[in-house]
Amino acid sequence: RMDPEEMDSLMGAVFGASAFDYYYNEARYAGGLKAKYGKPFICYGVGGRQPDATMYHTLYTFRPPRSKAAWMARLVVYQTLLTDLDVIGHYAGVFRNDGSHLGLNKPLCDYDATPYVWGGTFGCLGTLMADARLVEELPLGNTDRLVFIFRTGERLGAVTYATNTRQNDMHWKPAVRELKNLSLACPNGSVEALDMYWNQLPGARWSGGKLVFDLNEEPVFIMNKNLSETDFMDLFRKAEVDDPAG
Repeated sequence: RMDPEEMDSLMGAVFGASAFDYYYNEARYAGGLKAKYGKPFICYGVGGRQPDATMYHTLYTFRPPRSKAAWMARLVVYQTLLTDLDVIGHYAGVFRNDGSHLGLNKPLCDYDATPYVWGGTFGCLGTLMADARLVEELPLGNTDRLVFIFRTGERLGAVTYATNTRQNDMHWKPAVRELKNLSLACPNGSVEALDMYWNQLPGARWSGGKLVFDLNEEPVFIMNKNLSETDFMDLFRKAEVDDPAG
């Protein structure tokens, strides 16, 4: 067992790891190491594989492109908020096809530099969240899900999705992947609901002094417009869904 002083002497100037595929507990642990030792954390590789092929849509492992994009978006949320990476590295292109066009590390771009759906999401959401810092982790109302409160520049925001639990392992699909009619009690126009690319969230509506929308595996961002920080956080503590169990 290594004592903290000995570990500190071996750590050098930065932490570095293939931290891309970390899920909740791993991301939290890595973020804790960064905070404890006060060193930058760099992700220099993928660390895990997207569990289906990049090119062959007939394989049994194929998933719709939007599902792959949501997979990347959830990982970017963990990377920027929980691990608080200083540099998010990812393999950029395919340099070999191993005879079957199945890129081993699921890079961001195809042979001709065309971004894959997860590559475009990595670039888009990674840029939007580059300066985001976690403020607090909260329970999402009457569910067992979590919501991450963050600040980017002067903006206060929150992000969650239907599978955002402490037990969530992104390598497996939980049984419940959708929550219907999540409601946040707040004045009309006091917040805005955005999708994983920060466009207006389709289907979000104001009803009876509440913002109502559905949650699935795609991260949803709620950005504060004129509430106090306390009132904004209370939105999520008091959030309700029709069926918390899904």
